[in-house]
Amino acid sequence: MFFTYGWLAVGTYFGVWLCTISSVYAGLQFGLLPSPDLNAFLNGLSLKTYLFGPEPLVIPEWGRQLAVAFVVTKTTEPIRIVVVLGLVPSLVKRLPAGVLRLFGVKKLP
Repeated sequence: MFFTYGWLAVGTYFGVWLCTISSVYAGLQFGLLPSPDLNAFLNGLSLKTYLFGPEPLVIPEWGRQLAVAFVVTKTTEPIRIVVVLGLVPSLVKRLPAGVLRLFGVKKLP
């Protein structure tokens, strides 16, 4: 895909990734998606006691939401790849030739 569409494919992939992680984070922030208790999970690990001692770890709310958003985004990777594979050829057909030249893509017939 990169050899055919160049940086347009890379930019489209990262654009889809950014939309996914920001929408999941916003859903967690506004309470639309349930958020697991990450502090209880980390403090329940026996390795945590060995590495950091008996005092509990406290992760701020934004950090918990960002970690959960990252994990959810990673689990949607196969879906995002399929979306990008379908989106990039459609973009090549619809974008003007000048924009495609910026990304190093030649207009396909």
